[in-house]
Amino acid sequence: MSYRVDTVLPADTVEFCPYPELTKIFAVGTYKLEEEIIDSDGHQLRTPRRWGRCLLFEVDYDDDVDQWLSEENSGLVVTDTWIGHEFEPWVTAWNRWDRDVLYTGGDDCKLKAWDYRLGYQTPIFENARFDGGVTAIQSNPHAEHVLAVGSYDAIVRIFDARRFSNPVTQVAVGGGAWRVKWHHDPVKKDDLLVACMHDGFKVVTFDGIRISEINQGVISFRFDEHNSLAYGVDWSYASSTKNGSLVGSCSFYDHELRLWRI
Repeated sequence: MSYRVDTVLPADTVEFCPYPELTKIFAVGTYKLEEEIIDSDGHQLRTPRRWGRCLLFEVDYDDDVDQWLSEENSGLVVTDTWIGHEFEPWVTAWNRWDRDVLYTGGDDCKLKAWDYRLGYQTPIFENARFDGGVTAIQSNPHAEHVLAVGSYDAIVRIFDARRFSNPVTQVAVGGGAWRVKWHHDPVKKDDLLVACMHDGFKVVTFDGIRISEINQGVISFRFDEHNSLAYGVDWSYASSTKNGSLVGSCSFYDHELRLWRI
């Protein structure tokens, strides 16, 4: 059973707050492209526009949801910007074990690593051996150097962050991997949550996640209650209950948010 919310605009990301006192809070990002409209005489009636909103929600102990804030002007300031990819940049993520290092992926089918201290002229590592755009990256919170990477080519790859040339292992998940999220609980450290775009949401379980022992993962669970592109997904940082861990997921064209447990 899952709880459903209409996000009004197409939804593409879900993020739970990691702070212990705020684990009931999560954010949903939405995105809308309004295309140009031209009449029969060639006059432009509407210019193209891209826009979205960040929606904040609070979930109670019965997994009911209240939307309590919609913030369009957060006060955040851009401190750095650079051209890191030849085409659309799809994702960026920090290295959890070294906050001077960050990773980016783009529609040029490249995964890159950057060192904040060295600037952004040249990446410190680069891997272009993907058959689709690089769309998801997450550093493992339990094992240093373990990096999960998703791609439009429907394969999740696990890399040793010190050596980007070839993945340590990989698993085909179907549909394109738009988001990858490691479980934050050490008891479930082998579980990787994946938003598989055209093929629902899945959990990939590895038999050990240290570089020296990791093997090919298996799909241990799937969630197929969404009726559109499976885009955003995240584990709640709240403690699991007897019904399992809380998960938030969203789909794009039907602008739907769901909460469910595994």
